[in-house]
Amino acid sequence: MNDLKQTHTNFDQTVQQRIQQITLQTESILAQIVQETQQNQQNLLIEAKEQQTVEDEQYRILLEEFIIKLDEKKAKQLALIQEKLKQQRLEIFNESQLKIRTVSEQAALMKNQIMFEEEKKTSENIDLIVNEIKSISSDSAIQQLGTQIKTQINLTLYEKVGSNKSQSEVNFNLDDQNRSNNTNENIFKKITFMSNQSSNQTTLQYPTSIKLCDHQTRNNKLIN
Repeated sequence: MNDLKQTHTNFDQTVQQRIQQITLQTESILAQIVQETQQNQQNLLIEAKEQQTVEDEQYRILLEEFIIKLDEKKAKQLALIQEKLKQQRLEIFNESQLKIRTVSEQAALMKNQIMFEEEKKTSENIDLIVNEIKSISSDSAIQQLGTQIKTQINLTLYEKVGSNKSQSEVNFNLDDQNRSNNTNENIFKKITFMSNQSSNQTTLQYPTSIKLCDHQTRNNKLIN
């Protein structure tokens, strides 16, 4: 009986010892596993941070390169816009200069046309005056005076066209009212011819807007 009892006791002790040993080993292994797991997690975090740092650096580099390229593209676009604006301003300036030149040329043509027309009218009036002088008097001296007057007037007109000088041998005294209204009203003026060979005076009235002043001939004088 004692042997049987001892056998059971030994069995129980052996089982408990081995179980306790297994338990201790298991706890040790579990602790090691936990420690390794924590270490792996820590290493993983460190590695993730390192990778994130690398990615951040690459992103920063790419962003800087992109910004540089974007700035270069923007600068090129602004340069093109500036050049386009400069060209447009030049075109506007050239167009305005062309318009100004065209208007100036047209004005010059109109002025020349007016000068030509007025000169023609004046020449016609002079011819009428000279013809009337010739038709009224048969005196050769007066006829010679008419020819000299016509010649002198034509020469003076040739010298005075386009100028603003004061009266000379021929003065054009245009009546302001008739010039503005552009009417055909006749203004009568008197021309008195005095001859050194005769005390008689001949008075002639004719329609004109031209006053002949201080013209001397060889033997005759024209007085307004």
